[in-house]
Amino acid sequence: MSEMKNDWYIDRAININHKNFNNNVQFFYEKCKEKIESKELIKLMEKDFDGATGNLNATLTHYRDIGILNKENKIGNSAKEYIEKKLDLSSFILDLLIKRPAKKIPTKVRPFVIICKFFDILIQMEVDKDNIYVTNKECIQYLYNINDYEELDYEFVEQVIYNRNIDKFGNKIDNDKIESNEITNINIWFNALREIPIFRPTDKNKDCLIPNVEQKEFFSFISSYGGDLLDIDFQNNDELYNYYILKERGISEIIPRVILKETIIEEKDSEKIFDYLFGYKEHENFKYTQYFKFPCFGIYFPFISIPLIAVRQIYYDNEQVGGLIYGYISNNNNIIKDKQLYILNMNKYSKKKEIKGNKLNKVIQDIYFGAPGTGKSYIVEKIIKECYPDVSDEHNPFVFKTTIYPDYSYFDFIGNIMPVSNNGKISYDFNPGIFSNALLKALLNENNDIFLIVEEMSRGNIASIFGDIFQLLDRDIDGNSIYSITNEFIRKYLSQNGIHVSKIKIPGNLHIIGTINTSDQNVNVIDTAFKRRFNFVYSEVEPLRDIAKNNYMNSYEFELQDGTKFEWNKLYMALNTFIVEKLLLNEDKQIGQFFIKFDHFKGLDIEMEKYNSIRNKLLHYLWDDVQQASIVDNVTIFDIKYKSFSKLYKDFGKYINVFSEEFLETYNEQII
Repeated sequence: MSEMKNDWYIDRAININHKNFNNNVQFFYEKCKEKIESKELIKLMEKDFDGATGNLNATLTHYRDIGILNKENKIGNSAKEYIEKKLDLSSFILDLLIKRPAKKIPTKVRPFVIICKFFDILIQMEVDKDNIYVTNKECIQYLYNINDYEELDYEFVEQVIYNRNIDKFGNKIDNDKIESNEITNINIWFNALREIPIFRPTDKNKDCLIPNVEQKEFFSFISSYGGDLLDIDFQNNDELYNYYILKERGISEIIPRVILKETIIEEKDSEKIFDYLFGYKEHENFKYTQYFKFPCFGIYFPFISIPLIAVRQIYYDNEQVGGLIYGYISNNNNIIKDKQLYILNMNKYSKKKEIKGNKLNKVIQDIYFGAPGTGKSYIVEKIIKECYPDVSDEHNPFVFKTTIYPDYSYFDFIGNIMPVSNNGKISYDFNPGIFSNALLKALLNENNDIFLIVEEMSRGNIASIFGDIFQLLDRDIDGNSIYSITNEFIRKYLSQNGIHVSKIKIPGNLHIIGTINTSDQNVNVIDTAFKRRFNFVYSEVEPLRDIAKNNYMNSYEFELQDGTKFEWNKLYMALNTFIVEKLLLNEDKQIGQFFIKFDHFKGLDIEMEKYNSIRNKLLHYLWDDVQQASIVDNVTIFDIKYKSFSKLYKDFGKYINVFSEEFLETYNEQII
């Protein structure tokens, strides 16, 4: 590595985005459209310039140094575009910073590119996300020394991490003496960079710069193409200041130029062009080839949080198209922010989110059925956990869950056409359901197992809910659908997301698992043909043991006024025995070990909450769904004196024993 140390010089008099920044740029926009003598400009500044105190010559030097004015005091192109709202603040600052050299003259490297390349490598490395940052002292000690981008490689970054003796919260301070003006200088950089959403706002330590790792594609883009920026080889400050204000320099040198210069679009098509370029959506039947030099879906995705910097390039190449896209962004700012949030949430980085599962060697298409509380969902979670042991279901992008209810329909499951308002005009877009989303995820991630979990399948008309998808449930030995269907809604949705197929099939990595409570009244809506496509797995009512603790899971004990003690696992098993042998009901009416989940309670009085769950959930089920269904008149779970549920409920709340002698006998005899 070269011993020549850069200084990343930037005027340290004040932060770039200080409190008077906007007003001052507005002032220069109005007064400096053409070159103007410094003396004349200073006189104007003395009258109308915010913060016009001290040495105004130094103030002019500051604004020249950061790229607002050249030596002749003519305003730069980026500053004009900022005032004209072609750039927002973050795009403006990016445009200023990326032009800055690592030292005044001459140099081949730029601090902005060095920082992005450093983070690009760091994000790709197998490091904890809490280690993805750089401190001001690390910049001075290591990054300042970079004189060729080739010096910044994996080995270099590993060495920086290995030598770290200060964390991102500033808990440790290194012993190397660093000049205070160097710290001030790099903090000016950090403060400016934090105005750009590719970096995190200031957190607990202002001495650290933390990237927004959800936008890793931006860092990758700058890392790959930043070296193509024109070398800084000017002989004096005047030439450098003139370079700063040129619109064709800086980020414009490397942003892809894809729009055809002579093409014209209609205003209604500006959204389609915007969605296509930034990777949101490829609209069906829209002829993109007439607008672009080559297929370029998502080419501006690296700039998704700073879209104006890319749209400006479109405007340079085609003012008509660029102007309409500017208008679309201005009129739909909230919609675009929602789009950004959605797509960036799908793009989050962390070591744990680069999920590596244990690949299953067979397709799962099972329905787990049994009494309520028999742990059907627990079994399903266990299957998923065996495949993805290091991530919870709620944070696993490969798990899709839905719960059926009586009004649940095919359109909830597959998707629906929904009206969308755009600039007062109504259009109709396909809103995908959970099956379509799971199918897309499976097709985009062939090496990962995808789970579609359908809870409470018997509560709706499941054959109607699946509709034409029923034909896809016959699978071959590899788990792929034997038959295919034609479904234009799903096909178009897949096509918009990069999957181009003419027929729809379920791939072998998409597993479908359902659950059924046999106590549900409408269980018979599942016809035989549908059942044949699934393996039906019965969930036993016997209690599960916690092997590590050598006792039964979900245990809970309570005592009534008369001294009678109950333990939950023995109680529910005794109830199951009584339901089948004494009330002569089917197993459908039995309950499982997790009918009430006692380990889920939180609060000031957990014991009271657990007891009340017996009162509120169990008693009601036994009274309404079990006892009322029995055809045996002379046998009851509860004492025969109880003629109303309200009396039963009230007495149990007072810890009165409400059970019949016959049931208590069954309980005492119950063995588990």
